[in-house]
Amino acid sequence: MVKRAVPVRSGALLVMMLLAVTAGWKAASAEALMGWLQHDHSAPIVARDGAELVTLEARGEEIYPRLSPDGKRMLVVARQGGKTLLSLCATDGGDPLMVVAADLDLLPASASWLDAHRVGFLSNYRDGMAFWQQQLNDGRDGAGVRRMDRRLDGQLRHALLRADGVLIAERWVSEHGDAARPGGDKITHAASDHHRSRSGAMHLPFNDWQVRHQTPYLVQISRHGAERRIAEGMMAAFSPDGQRLLFSARTGHGRDAHWHLFMMDADGSHLLQLTDGQHNELQPAWSRDGRWIVFTSNRARIEGAGEKTKENWDLWMIDRQGAHLQRLTSDPARDGGAAVATDGTIYFHSDRPISKEQAAARQLRAGRRGFHIWKLHVAALADKAVQPAQSATPAGGSRP
Repeated sequence: MVKRAVPVRSGALLVMMLLAVTAGWKAASAEALMGWLQHDHSAPIVARDGAELVTLEARGEEIYPRLSPDGKRMLVVARQGGKTLLSLCATDGGDPLMVVAADLDLLPASASWLDAHRVGFLSNYRDGMAFWQQQLNDGRDGAGVRRMDRRLDGQLRHALLRADGVLIAERWVSEHGDAARPGGDKITHAASDHHRSRSGAMHLPFNDWQVRHQTPYLVQISRHGAERRIAEGMMAAFSPDGQRLLFSARTGHGRDAHWHLFMMDADGSHLLQLTDGQHNELQPAWSRDGRWIVFTSNRARIEGAGEKTKENWDLWMIDRQGAHLQRLTSDPARDGGAAVATDGTIYFHSDRPISKEQAAARQLRAGRRGFHIWKLHVAALADKAVQPAQSATPAGGSRP
């Protein structure tokens, strides 16, 4: 847990300065000391686009924030000391509260809140894929009872548990029609899912949708194991009222293939395509009132020398009718994995570089690379008076 600096009163500051001078320190050193003491080391780290750093721990990374129903806590997948953890943090300040699960071979993006006191996640814990439920005990006395909800077969990701007990999961199938085998192309959560920096540090995955020769399908799995395929796609998210399912699906073929946002009823009917174009939209998240959708996209590319361009992954928002598109973040780093709070604050992960000065503000010795959780307040996401007006394009159609 990062300790906050204690403000220094002016009287104490004067005494320290006098001691420094009498000890023979140079005036320049005394002025440097005064500047350090007067600096607000608890001041927020704010990026150029207004995003504010939330989590920053020594020798760690954090990714995939998942907000609790009351918005005061968030689940994050953390990398600490070579281990992957499911951790609980405070949204105010980002301080870690407890480790929910460790060394369970959990799938990084599968964690979700079941209610205010329980979370669920997919894991290969105890020799086989299963969906687990974990009691939190209000985050005071450590994690509570862990219970296997149901055992599953094959390779699944991004599972959601409906109120009626039906599991909505993402199953990847090879191009040859067989279920993705264990250890296949980046399906399982293993060391190959991560990448190493030049310094050798292990980083958490960002583009986990890039799986070669595999196609994802959304499936319904009953408590008794009966499975039904409802759509081709991945990264499903239920609307706040539970009636609609938002997800990403691939359109086109070969080099013309791109990921776009789709929406349908929870039973798989009334499919609508919300976005289109020569770019990708992934990791959709609903606003708490169900009017807006925040997602990750590479619509804006960084122009390079000549005709070369670099993918620039930022957060964007659009209303549930597919209109009023707006860019939210504008940083050369990779932003993604958004979660939206009731007041319109977006929590997301990003690998924006953190300088030595910014690290010192959190009482860390050096700058940090890798992913951490940031936040950005967008007033429109909390404004229920916003009335979207344009209709979406039916699946298979085209957009202006």
